Amino acid sequence: MYINWIHKNVGSGATGDRFAGLALVHQYALRDASRSNLICMASYAAAWCLLLAGCRDETRAAVSGQITFDGKPLRQGVINFFPADDNRGPTAGATIVNGRFNIEAKTGVALGMNRVTVNSKEKTGRKVARFGPADNEESTHDELAEQIPDCYNTNSRLTFKTERGRNEFNIDLQSDPP
Repeated sequence: MYINWIHKNVGSGATGDRFAGLALVHQYALRDASRSNLICMASYAAAWCLLLAGCRDETRAAVSGQITFDGKPLRQGVINFFPADDNRGPTAGATIVNGRFNIEAKTGVALGMNRVTVNSKEKTGRKVARFGPADNEESTHDELAEQIPDCYNTNSRLTFKTERGRNEFNIDLQSDPP
């Protein structure tokens, strides 16, 4: 009964002022202050507070950084972060442009240990068939080949521990890794 009154008079947001609505809930709860009513009102007020605070994903963090290849900024590529060890968070990735990448917290990297992969494909100068035999120019495309060694992508051993807040991940990849 009380919840219906609150939803009808306060909870719909029709008043346009959520704080005034919370004040009404508080006033109503004190007027008819049985223990169960107070618990119910407190639960409803807590729900409003969560709504007002907004929803944040506390399992992700922002990561940005610089990727170089043999000492020079990587012209273009992709960086991906995959949860590792006991980390069960979401995966995240970004495009690398002129050696820089940026992943915002909203779509960020899972907190904890992550396996990192870096890929960068370049044109080889050859044309290859798109689908079936290459009869004409439209049925071919530029062949692309991975320029980054497998130890940084397919067989990556790179790891990064993501902490709350902003994180920086910088690395110089080598064409002839140790």
